[in-house]
Amino acid sequence: LLLVVGAALVVHDKRIVDDELDKQAALQWEREELSARLFQMLGCMLPPSLVAPMLWEPERVQAQRVELATILFVLVEDFDNIARNLRPEESLSFLNRHFSRMDRICADRGVTKIETVGAEYVCAAGVEPEDID
Repeated sequence: LLLVVGAALVVHDKRIVDDELDKQAALQWEREELSARLFQMLGCMLPPSLVAPMLWEPERVQAQRVELATILFVLVEDFDNIARNLRPEESLSFLNRHFSRMDRICADRGVTKIETVGAEYVCAAGVEPEDID
């Protein structure tokens, strides 16, 4: 009887350990998935050369000197009047459609998207490490 009880406890303890390992593996997978999503999201908002350093050293200011850069500011003309006639989701769709096209144009030409704010799109050439070298 003692041997059977001991074997049952070992099986029970093994299940507890296995369950804990499964939970830890699931948490690790979730952390990695969230990290990948964050990296992807930041990659859409920041120059790629800044994303990893910002994640690994968030307290460090990321700045570099460049001798020559071109910055383009694009403002959707009369957007306030356009948006007045659209539902909110139509306004966002309008901006997303146009800014996504700008993203593709920039990517095709090696131009770095800096940010979008409201109806304004900002991009730059000559600011990425491969541009400087």
